[in-house]
Amino acid sequence: MQFRQHQRQARGATFALLAWFAVLLAAVAVCVNLLLAIAYKLFMPFSHGFPPLFFETNTGLIVLFVLGGCAVELQRLRAGGGPRIAHWMGGRELVSPDQATERRLLNVVDEMAMASGQPLPRVYVMPREDAINAFVAGWGPEDLVLCVTRGALDRLTRAELQGLVAHEFGHIKEGDLPLYMRLLALVWGLSLVHGYGRTLMATDEDGRVNPLAWLVGFVFALAGWLGWMAGRLLQAAVARQREFMADASAIQFTRSKDGIGHVLRKLWHDQQMLSGRMRHPSADMLAALLIHDNTVTAWLASHPPLSERIRRIYGAIMPPLPAPLLHLKAVEPARALRGTQPPEGSIAAASDDTTRAAARLPLRLPDEARVAEQAALSRLRHLSGPTERRLIALALMMNRANPREVRLWEQMAEGIYQPARILEDLADLSPHRRVPEFERVLGEIALEALPVRRALVEQARDLLRADGRVTPRERLYKVMIARSLG
Repeated sequence: MQFRQHQRQARGATFALLAWFAVLLAAVAVCVNLLLAIAYKLFMPFSHGFPPLFFETNTGLIVLFVLGGCAVELQRLRAGGGPRIAHWMGGRELVSPDQATERRLLNVVDEMAMASGQPLPRVYVMPREDAINAFVAGWGPEDLVLCVTRGALDRLTRAELQGLVAHEFGHIKEGDLPLYMRLLALVWGLSLVHGYGRTLMATDEDGRVNPLAWLVGFVFALAGWLGWMAGRLLQAAVARQREFMADASAIQFTRSKDGIGHVLRKLWHDQQMLSGRMRHPSADMLAALLIHDNTVTAWLASHPPLSERIRRIYGAIMPPLPAPLLHLKAVEPARALRGTQPPEGSIAAASDDTTRAAARLPLRLPDEARVAEQAALSRLRHLSGPTERRLIALALMMNRANPREVRLWEQMAEGIYQPARILEDLADLSPHRRVPEFERVLGEIALEALPVRRALVEQARDLLRADGRVTPRERLYKVMIARSLG
């Protein structure tokens, strides 16, 4: 891909579309003046000419509504800046994260800031969003934020995450954020013309309508709606050109087309198989800021089709790419101060929870440990009730060092004979025995009735969310349950 050529083409197309906004404003003024002139002649057929300043007043009203409304909306959008939008979308700022995936994100942001020569934004993660997506927001370096979904952290490789972050830095470098905000305010100003017309068409307190006011209001409402719709179309067209340019910038900063290319192919797969939608109800309002939206109407879409973006990158349409959860092989160092202990939620600290619990138990000789393990396995496999099997599976998933998860498990185990014995037997299992035992229990539960399987899925979800976060290790257990129980 000749990314510099595509950047020049996108810039030229953007300037042409922005010029059309000025033409649009003039067209709205001409349309209003023309319609009002026709209405005046219909009501005053024998008049000569038009009243003094007739056209000047109409044009002044149009300019006042559009540009004045644009200024007011810009002032409102400036309040709070990027951090306000990140918090509004449920983002959590990363400062000194414990998880390896989050530290990897901070390191990638540092690298892309150096590669692009742009200021370092504050980094947020949206923990409740499983879709792959990201956005940048803010007016300048002082309020600039980069927000990435949890799905992007858990399902993108490091090179793909670099492509995603580089795409967002492309928006920063090209000044797209202030441009998007100004276009949004301008379109909102165009909608005020329509609103003014609707006000004139409304009835008074007695329920009566002034025919002349209604006709003038109809003219403003019609011209305002046409101008607003044309503004939406131009706004979407500008946003699509900026997406092409940001994709080209991602290749420029990473020196690889596979980073952003694989991200788009995984997005395409999510769109086809999983819909790839974000859960936040206000995500559609930020569609132009995201790396991908789900708008069905092509003319109003703020992003080009994924197939077209992929074709521009590779020179051919590549097939969609699945995006499974990844298993990190190495731990990223901390962004600034590196600790000596691995983080609790990281894969490198994948020390099983039972291993940490076993460290507090009296030391056993190898033979004694094997005998205790065999005895524990025998007792566990004699627990054939569906409730006991479910508690075994939940206990294998549980973090014994987390008091919230332990407390929730104990509540689920109320009414069961000697639930503490299950925990003791599981503590006697060596780490390499725990996963096969978990798979065995899941296989037996998979043969149970639907209510039993559903109960395990629901209780596992509650257990994993007991502390407000889900670690990569816990997500692996969640995937195993989904695969085993269908």
